[in-house]
Amino acid sequence: MDLSSSPPTKKPRAKKRKHKIDKYVESITDTFQDETKKEVNHVKTLSIALPGSILDNAQSRTLKAFLAGQIARAAVLFEVNEIVIYNDSDIPFQDSDAHSFGSHQCHSVASMGIFLQYLECPQFIREILFPKHPDLRAAQELNCVKLEHMKEVIAESRFCEGIISKRLGPPGKSYAKISKHSSDVLVNKKLEPGTRVTIKLEPIKPQEKFRKGQVVSPLTPLETTGEYWGYQVRLADSLTTAMSQSSFKEGYDLIIGTSERGKDVDDVRFPDFKHALIVFGGVRGLEEAVENCFFSPYRPRSLIRTNINIKSKQITWI
Repeated sequence: MDLSSSPPTKKPRAKKRKHKIDKYVESITDTFQDETKKEVNHVKTLSIALPGSILDNAQSRTLKAFLAGQIARAAVLFEVNEIVIYNDSDIPFQDSDAHSFGSHQCHSVASMGIFLQYLECPQFIREILFPKHPDLRAAQELNCVKLEHMKEVIAESRFCEGIISKRLGPPGKSYAKISKHSSDVLVNKKLEPGTRVTIKLEPIKPQEKFRKGQVVSPLTPLETTGEYWGYQVRLADSLTTAMSQSSFKEGYDLIIGTSERGKDVDDVRFPDFKHALIVFGGVRGLEEAVENCFFSPYRPRSLIRTNINIKSKQITWI
């Protein structure tokens, strides 16, 4: 039999999916890109840092999706702007680990990052960015997180989320898809197709075929209108990296640890801040995550301003 004329096998399709999810997880680490560091100067932000190991306690894909869903809903409820997932295990984490998403080989940091971004993503962008996967299907069955950028874009909308389309734009510009059925928007930057962006929309002009917009920081809608615009996700290879590096140009000026041995939260007065980070530990507490940072140039304990107990007289970890 002539193999050259035989139909293609399913292997290339698997490789394509692997490449797609690898590419997406790589983009998670640069979610804010340069826009956040350039534009937003007056808005206060709240970030939380969580260990990827908390996902390991869930014994099934349904429970993993449920746990990630609870975190996403809590983050939206308290208007968290950034979720940092850090590696607190002795197994190194690399972005390339995401190709095995859904299997035992996939690092919990990558899995948690994918779950959280998927839950925060508008539906029409999900269909483009994420491959079909049983674990993500379990997450989709949860009650969706309701955010301002998930509403339908109308003529009066000032901001929206979009994804750069494959349509070739004029020099230095791109077209972005902003919903499943509406026309593309012409944005002011040349970006790679498949890039998710936040867009500041210009008023509709009848004489123009395409509505125009500007690519802005995900924090710009919050600064401009006061509306919460969802959270971003950053992946960190250690607790020290989670605290010492930042998506914000100025870094974090207030870092708070949580511990059952910390001060009662009602007895602590926090200073004014611009970018605050609250650090949570895993099942065995933040203390163990701190002690596990063997190869850090400095101990992460020195970065934490104060430890608080968010639930006094607790009889177990929460």
